[in-house]
Amino acid sequence: MKKLLLCAMLSLFILGSGIEQLSWAGQATWPAEYRVKVTTRLYNTDYDKVFNAVVDTIEDNGYVVIIANKQNGVIVTDYQSDEDILQGRGRIKLDFNIRKIDENTTKLRLNIHCVASSRFHDAENLDNLIDEDNYQDFFDAIDKAINKK
Repeated sequence: MKKLLLCAMLSLFILGSGIEQLSWAGQATWPAEYRVKVTTRLYNTDYDKVFNAVVDTIEDNGYVVIIANKQNGVIVTDYQSDEDILQGRGRIKLDFNIRKIDENTTKLRLNIHCVASSRFHDAENLDNLIDEDNYQDFFDAIDKAINKK
């Protein structure tokens, strides 16, 4: 979770410094098969337990859930902001897709989005700052929430 805050801080630096081109090898460059591997987990537990653990994890980490549709397996957060009045703001958003495979297997897909804007620049997509560790941090937190219930 701390690394997502790093995304927000980096975005503030980047927008404040006027850097135009970014070339980090984050999620925007991942091949499709690798993206699925990093962003998807199978849990050997029922759908309701996974869904509730995701909502708890999101809220425990300060995100606001704006959509939680249990029937369709969709959870979306609002952007979590880290603001600096002079430099701008970095924002992180999470999208979850949860699917029941069978009575005891649930598939979870996570997408992390990072954008930044400032008074000098329009909103800029910084998804490429997100890497495997950012996803693993969320999955680790969800694992703990599942095992608590």
